[in-house]
Amino acid sequence: MKRSARRACVGFASNTDRQRHLAAAVRALMRQFGEVEISAVYRSVDIMGSSAFYWNGAAAFDTALDWSQLQAQLKTIEDRAGRDRSQRGGALVTLDLDLLVLCDAEDGEDRWALDAAALECAPHVLVPLAELNPGWCFPGTQTFLSSSADRAMNAGALEVVDAASIGFGLADLDATLGGAASEVVT
Repeated sequence: MKRSARRACVGFASNTDRQRHLAAAVRALMRQFGEVEISAVYRSVDIMGSSAFYWNGAAAFDTALDWSQLQAQLKTIEDRAGRDRSQRGGALVTLDLDLLVLCDAEDGEDRWALDAAALECAPHVLVPLAELNPGWCFPGTQTFLSSSADRAMNAGALEVVDAASIGFGLADLDATLGGAASEVVT
């Protein structure tokens, strides 16, 4: 029996050759899942303390895959980007794709990778996720993600990466998105 589509939100990040790896990731997600909504891209510091900064963002798309199938698919995309998981703490990361939320997961409930406290401590996840889903509340609360995301941005936790400096393969994305990439990736 074929499962109906669920909404998935995935965080993406890179701290080396960012433009190339993130553009390739977006193209891979679009090939795999079709229409993909992309947040702005943000510059953040490495929470593990290295000097290499990250470009972070989020993508949302519909999928019939369950949680474990989707995670496996994301790891395959990371592997194709040359992801080396043997290094920890401050390593160069070609591509990191994390499944953040799967709406109407296997049990009919939304499944979140992080709880409210963890999201509050991770503006590089919170801000792009709230941008794509401004009406969402933290799991198990009535507090909107967007209010905490606004506080994080006002506190200078992240910087928006200028779309012109991203490049982000916008010509390729524009063709796939019907000319909307310039509006989606800001």
